[in-house]
Amino acid sequence: SYYDYVVLSRDEAQKKILLQIAMVRQSLLNDYLMLLKELGLTPSAVRLSSLALHQLLALHKAGYPKKEPVVILDVNPGSVETVVVVSSERFFAEKLDVADGALPTERIIRHLYDFLSRLTLKTPGIARIYLTGSLGSDLLEQLRQRFSDCEMLGDKLKVKGWANRIELLTAVGLATTALSKSQAAKINLVPPEQRVVARKPSVIPTLVLVCLLLVMAASAGTREYKQSSTFLGKIDSEVRKLQPQVTEVLNLRKQVGEKQKELDEIRSLMQGEQQVLMVLKDLTERLPDDTYLQNLTIERGQVVLFGFSGSGGALIPALRASNHYKSVLSKYTTKDPITKKEKFNIEAALKTE
Repeated sequence: SYYDYVVLSRDEAQKKILLQIAMVRQSLLNDYLMLLKELGLTPSAVRLSSLALHQLLALHKAGYPKKEPVVILDVNPGSVETVVVVSSERFFAEKLDVADGALPTERIIRHLYDFLSRLTLKTPGIARIYLTGSLGSDLLEQLRQRFSDCEMLGDKLKVKGWANRIELLTAVGLATTALSKSQAAKINLVPPEQRVVARKPSVIPTLVLVCLLLVMAASAGTREYKQSSTFLGKIDSEVRKLQPQVTEVLNLRKQVGEKQKELDEIRSLMQGEQQVLMVLKDLTERLPDDTYLQNLTIERGQVVLFGFSGSGGALIPALRASNHYKSVLSKYTTKDPITKKEKFNIEAALKTE
């Protein structure tokens, strides 16, 4: 036999390895390889039809089974191929040949039970039975009388135009193996010494592809440059439109700064004016009519009064009666020879500055 295998899993602790193995009789495959050689063709890979049926589930709406396995029955005149799919990597397959071409339903069911009993499956049942092949539709209604979850494999394939082409489903599955990332899909029954390991490069298509790649790269670079230029042009246009508003805002900001400086200056000049007005108001109400002020000084909470009064001594009790002063003192009181009034010099301390 010709055979090939892939490693599905390794368990180094228990020293176990799980392999997926495919085998075919040499005499059968050699006839096909000889025919292809006579035609001047060298195949790069030969795969079993069971692998193609397994890969068809990658194109099916239901996908690969999640828990319980599914069964695919490929029923054709003289043969029935049974594929038990466990996951995207693991499946079991067996083909039953019938010489007379007759495939009674009971015999197919017995073959299915016998095949399942020889497998080491973790679950006791199967989720669904899919049918395909030229006789699959004839067997569907008979199986539905025994099993409720039966349907044609091609009914829910996500491939346009192939649902009714039952004879081409296996070819579609084989084509899918070339695109699949599954390890099991890489099984190749062509003997290693007869496989195509290298191909003569084609110069003209390669040059065409290189030129096309250069053109695409240049187009991409030019497109990016044009997009950047257009974007910068739009930004410049918007900046020019907003420039008058920006200038106006800057001028207003400058004017606000100047006004703020003037306000600060006025505040500094006005600092203490309320205190002077308070003292003047109080003195106006308390000083007699024959009292005249020559000088009034207010600094750091101290009030100094210079002037003339008909009775300078009477001024001190009047000022002390006010709530604005903490203390009132008089340094001296003399009579002016000209005005005949007493000249006073009074100092008082304010309660609040």
